[in-house]
Amino acid sequence: MGELKMKDALEKMREQLTSYARRESETLEDFTSSNKEVTFLWTTESDKGVSEFILREDVSIQNHLMLKVLMHPFKRQTNGASPLHRHNYFEMGFVFQGECISISDGEEAHLHEGDLFIVSLQALHQMKTFSLDDYVFNIMINTSLFDQQFFQMIAGNDLFTQFFMNSILNIRSDSCMIFRSGGQTDFIYYLYKLLCEYLFSTDCDQTYIRLLLACMFRELSRQYKSDMETMSREENQGLSISSVLQYLTEHYDSATLQSTADQFHYTTRFMTSFIAKYTGSSFGSILRELKLQNASRLVLHSELSFEEIAKAVGYNERGYLDRVFKKRFGKTMREYRDGQKTEN
Repeated sequence: MGELKMKDALEKMREQLTSYARRESETLEDFTSSNKEVTFLWTTESDKGVSEFILREDVSIQNHLMLKVLMHPFKRQTNGASPLHRHNYFEMGFVFQGECISISDGEEAHLHEGDLFIVSLQALHQMKTFSLDDYVFNIMINTSLFDQQFFQMIAGNDLFTQFFMNSILNIRSDSCMIFRSGGQTDFIYYLYKLLCEYLFSTDCDQTYIRLLLACMFRELSRQYKSDMETMSREENQGLSISSVLQYLTEHYDSATLQSTADQFHYTTRFMTSFIAKYTGSSFGSILRELKLQNASRLVLHSELSFEEIAKAVGYNERGYLDRVFKKRFGKTMREYRDGQKTEN
């Protein structure tokens, strides 16, 4: 799409969304209800005053919906603050207009128009807006959306695959990701399309919504990597995070933290913090993901035995690869290979 056409499309969608947000802002008064016919959240409150927001499976499954969209309401009684809560879904908040504060596990972030946050399943979360003119779209994503097919759609997008997988598997990791738009329009285009499809389409197409979500994640990842690449070069005398990741991609079967540090003439301590700072992941988790991605490729597209695959990706024991492979993909290597043969 040309730049002018995209600009026109964005303006048209923004007009639709602004009208919708203005109407919702004036009528929506609660965090668990809307002016739609179906209330799709249950809430319970613990002894410590923490609400549990539960995305109702009966409603989701009945309507074949894997995500829900709700405007964040401004409640005067609470000065725009939501209850302190956890939820059984991933929450994605987009500041369409104005500003908000998002607090995840005690860490506060001030977000402005065009910014976006994604909160994990484990996070203790709260959000606050300041007036009726602060429009924040909450997109609640059911964990059922993250099946093998969707992970294949975002394959190679480690920034998101690791975040969602770690949360689903309850592996300790960051509870929230924040993205600043910085004037970028590519990811906002897909987000606007997603919101319009959900809110205004007469036959909301879930397959199309999944595709738009995957495209948005890919654009966000590209923006993030570009920002980190520029920052890493500027802050580390020309050393770029892409050169380190390229080295790991080419030597995933034999690379160690020491060999990687030696390659770029730094200490292991520096390399550990450098990778963590500019990728948000540890050296070990990046290397493991590279090994597993290549293992999955060999399982599907080679005749190698599983013992040979383990050695090819740098594991001495097939048993260990079996365990981490099943944890990552939800299937053993044999089940993964047999499933592909069945589909073909």
